[in-house]
Amino acid sequence: MMKFTKRLLSVMLSLCLVLCCSIPALAAETTTTVGTLTIFSSNDGGSSSWNLSGHAFLAFENTSSSDITVGGLTVASGEEITFGTWGNQDAHHGIWYNLESYLINNQNDYANRASLSMSVTQDDVDEINTIIANNDAWALLNNCSSFAVRVWNQVSSITLSAGSPNTPTSLRANIRSKSGYETGRSVQNNTNIGYVSGGEFVPVTVSTSARSAAPIVMTAYGVQFIVPINLNPNSCDTEVWHK
Repeated sequence: MMKFTKRLLSVMLSLCLVLCCSIPALAAETTTTVGTLTIFSSNDGGSSSWNLSGHAFLAFENTSSSDITVGGLTVASGEEITFGTWGNQDAHHGIWYNLESYLINNQNDYANRASLSMSVTQDDVDEINTIIANNDAWALLNNCSSFAVRVWNQVSSITLSAGSPNTPTSLRANIRSKSGYETGRSVQNNTNIGYVSGGEFVPVTVSTSARSAAPIVMTAYGVQFIVPINLNPNSCDTEVWHK
């Protein structure tokens, strides 16, 4: 009986040892970082009574050795993409990919952009993808800064605010109040520009530049956003200062 009891205790101790060793390994696996998420906000451009000029957006850089899906794009190892919501009425009213990348690298837009960056895990990416899937839209009071803050606050321990109402100018000021912010952080030049429609990525070729977009105006509040007027799957004749 004594031998059986000792053997049972030995087995139980072995199981405990296995479990104790496995739990940290599992924790390490789930907290492995796979990329860098950056939130940007700029108030470059015109002005309005609510300081709504400018643009806010996000960037994701894949720092892992495998492809990672972010929204409608597969991001290769070492690749960085940008994504944000736009008030475009012709081709797509919502999330666009890499349009900010093009404007920064080819037109020197958003020169005074402020940003914060953080490392993210695959679990974080999954949460980001859920928000992207449920927020492919744009409105004056649910604009680019609203979307950027929503994504960031879902996965970051540093809470940001875009003010009330949400504006890129307010978000930029809030980012600049946080430790570790950057101004003018570089963005990888990514030419895979487009949006998702019907579950498929629609590529857009950006060909020429013009800053004469027709404004969207909310007369009840005196708010004006300038948006692209001719973004379509074949051309991009008008680029954008704003959302």
